[in-house]
Amino acid sequence: MKDKCKTRHHCHRKLICCKCKCKCLVGPTGESGLTGPTGPIGIGVIGPTGPTGDPGMIGSTGPTGDPGMIGSTGPTGDPGMIGSTGPTGDPGMIGSTGPTGDPGMIGSTGPTGDPGMIGPTGAVGTGPTGPTGDPGINGATGPTGLRGMDGIVGPTGPIANLIPFNYQWREDPNDPIYNPFSTITLQEDYFPWVIFDINTFSGFGASFLYKMWHQGDNGTIAISYSNDGINWIFGSQTNLPINAAFHPCVIYDVNGFGVGTIHYKIWYWIGTPTTTINGIQYAESNDGINWINQQSITQNTSSNNTKLVIGISPPTPNANDGFFYHLYGPGYVKYNPNPTFNTYSPLSFPYTMYYDTSNEGLGPGSSVEQIAIAYSVDGITNWTRYSVAPIVIQSGIEEYDWDGSHAFRPSIVQDNLGLWHMFYSGSNINYNDGLIYAHGIGHATSIDGVTWSKDWSNPIFYYNNGVAWRSGRTYTPFVLYGTFSNNPLAQYQWKMWFSGGQGDVAGQNQGIGYATIV
Repeated sequence: MKDKCKTRHHCHRKLICCKCKCKCLVGPTGESGLTGPTGPIGIGVIGPTGPTGDPGMIGSTGPTGDPGMIGSTGPTGDPGMIGSTGPTGDPGMIGSTGPTGDPGMIGSTGPTGDPGMIGPTGAVGTGPTGPTGDPGINGATGPTGLRGMDGIVGPTGPIANLIPFNYQWREDPNDPIYNPFSTITLQEDYFPWVIFDINTFSGFGASFLYKMWHQGDNGTIAISYSNDGINWIFGSQTNLPINAAFHPCVIYDVNGFGVGTIHYKIWYWIGTPTTTINGIQYAESNDGINWINQQSITQNTSSNNTKLVIGISPPTPNANDGFFYHLYGPGYVKYNPNPTFNTYSPLSFPYTMYYDTSNEGLGPGSSVEQIAIAYSVDGITNWTRYSVAPIVIQSGIEEYDWDGSHAFRPSIVQDNLGLWHMFYSGSNINYNDGLIYAHGIGHATSIDGVTWSKDWSNPIFYYNNGVAWRSGRTYTPFVLYGTFSNNPLAQYQWKMWFSGGQGDVAGQNQGIGYATIV
């Protein structure tokens, strides 16, 4: 501890420590001389007071400066490195996907809305629909729908730029490319149905890229093969009944239609107009030649509006029923492996059939043969007609309409942009030359596969185009659309096979023609 007296007095080399303020003790200082020796001792004591510098040790609290080390937390600035997450800004590069805006360029193709011209066609369609009076039931919305579609076609201009087709199709210079029955008495070859498979049908039947089912004039269905769609090898006749198998419609599924045991299915017409559903037959196969489980399809009989054929001769109490007097067989069958079963969309069912129906010119209207649509869950039973009237009806009014009386045997294709295309046979019985029901091939488009707008530039091919081999009949088109390649960069192509001949006389250069879009 420190002394309470902060002053020290030296008198005559004698140290006097006054612990108080009293000075009267100075007197006896003389005796202190004896005390002198003690002085040195006092000096020794003073020395040790040096250690009193220990407070300097307290100063050593300088080391407490270690908190400066804490200051070294400056390195904690490393979070700045976290800041380097700035590179995370790379998402900006993702932003560069902005170029994906190129679709806008596609939009710009909207100007090709020239198909708007197709719109007027829709209006024309409205005309005939009015007379049917059916619009009062349901069809009324039909005409309105047509206008709505025309409005949509404007934006779809880029899709519709494939129209018109009449000047784009090029016939093969070697047409007819195929007529295997030409050397057989009373035989001709027509009604082609072609399937392409890049895997050459995976061992289910002969291994070729293309297979064609076609019929002879005597109701014989045969199969032929090709690897280019042009040069064909005759396979064999099928085991389907002779004189009772016409207008083949075949589908193939490598996965066996969800069952795995059957890979080909066929629907065909028995060859005579019928008033019952028995006019359409069905069979199954694993090679496309030998068919089993042959039977008639059945129809939904819950009402006349659900039947594919009603069988009542026009005029009928309900005018639309007259369209379904006779059945002329299937026109096109489509398989959907991923059905959604929407009753407002027949194509959402596993099986959809476009088929040929007829009022035989007895009304309503003046048409003779029309195209209707139906759907089924299993492709065999309970086929249900969609729409109270056929989906393609000829005007039957204009004397010079190329398809004024007949429309049948459609081929349905959906392009890579989602637009549906129909290629169909058309004719006008007012023209007495040529085969009166086989004058030409037309084209129509649809956004749903149900409501169709005919191409204003129809027909694509016509019997009087000046092509000798088909100067009597030009009809039954079958069209495929695709890349026909495993190459992802391959371009899409259109290919058509169709029937032609010089007349309704067997053996006169009647056969199958081939055409592509250039």
